[in-house]
Amino acid sequence: MITTNTVEGRIEMRAFGRLTLADLKAFEAQSDALGAKRDLLLDLRNLGGTSLDALIEEWKYAHQHAQDFRRIAVISEDSFVGWGACLSQLFVDADIQLFDSEARANSWLTSPYVSPGEEPPADAAPQ
Repeated sequence: MITTNTVEGRIEMRAFGRLTLADLKAFEAQSDALGAKRDLLLDLRNLGGTSLDALIEEWKYAHQHAQDFRRIAVISEDSFVGWGACLSQLFVDADIQLFDSEARANSWLTSPYVSPGEEPPADAAPQ
């Protein structure tokens, strides 16, 4: 099961237990409604697993929407999830960061956006 919420132009998804295809389809509909170049917060601390059809759908969605995300903050304490986030970086043109707390993830997502490889604006607060 997942919950999704739209906050300040970004989508937040929190997973609880097993992630299913129906959960992913609900997330996709809400995410698509925000338009291109959105930020994403994925709280996977309570993820209990993913069904195979949901995993396949996740990869298809990532491939189809590879240019639609700016920053993706993944919250997890599981190193396997961190490895998966790094692997996703190969398929999505977004800055993906792994966090162990929601406070740190939110701080990063609310900081001024800087494209990967760019210097922050002179008036930006240090991160």
